[in-house]
Amino acid sequence: MSNEQLLQKFIDKQLSPEERKVFDARYQADSDFAQSVKKALHLLALARAAATSKELAEVGDEMEIQALQKRLFPEKKALPFYRSRTFQVAAAVVILLLIGIGYFYPSSNPSAALANQYYQNPHHSLEKVGDIWVSEDSTLIKKEILYKKSVKSFDNQDYTKAIADFESLKSQGDIPELVYLYLGISYYEKGNYEKAAAEFQLLSENASDHNRRIAAKWYQSLAYLHLKQTEKAKKSLLEVVDFQGESPYISKAKELLTKLNK
Repeated sequence: MSNEQLLQKFIDKQLSPEERKVFDARYQADSDFAQSVKKALHLLALARAAATSKELAEVGDEMEIQALQKRLFPEKKALPFYRSRTFQVAAAVVILLLIGIGYFYPSSNPSAALANQYYQNPHHSLEKVGDIWVSEDSTLIKKEILYKKSVKSFDNQDYTKAIADFESLKSQGDIPELVYLYLGISYYEKGNYEKAAAEFQLLSENASDHNRRIAAKWYQSLAYLHLKQTEKAKKSLLEVVDFQGESPYISKAKELLTKLNK
């Protein structure tokens, strides 16, 4: 889930328990995301301050926003909730907030904002899980079960559990190359871009299929952008562009390269 999607669900109070864990982890690990959350809450507080008492109930609880302000802005006092304007003001601010906080507050890492525009979780397009180890050996059967269990956690967006299970599987050796992709995406979703980039590198080195190698380089470039390693991102993108064949990532890589080179 992208930072924008996660932030929007947070504002709408629609985060599931697992998504809340992702939100908290990303808030701690990603300084740009944390800054966006603070800016969002500040704008939302201003919007709510403009609402009337009746309208305030429609956008959230006053005590909750004050508690959030106290936790995220310990150096400042909670904003007073004056009720002199209409809810339309609040709605307008929130809409502007959701379509792009960066319009008002430029990101300290514009490359990360660019990566967020292009990132899309590929879990719907990944191959269906089949029998990887066709054997009666009990050890291999256990690995097969763990692999399918890990993929299920991934599909359910339980990335914390997916990472733990895939890492356990990885430590046993002799693993399907898709494990690197699953792990890379899981770490990316958790905001651990360094580990994500490392897993995508392993996939690019071990992939038997050219399309998987290209996918690895594409997602690796996005992880590098979050890490502010623009030159590495460009290098990965060039490998995608230079691919001799068909891939949905080629046109995206060309477009992203053009923006990075401006």
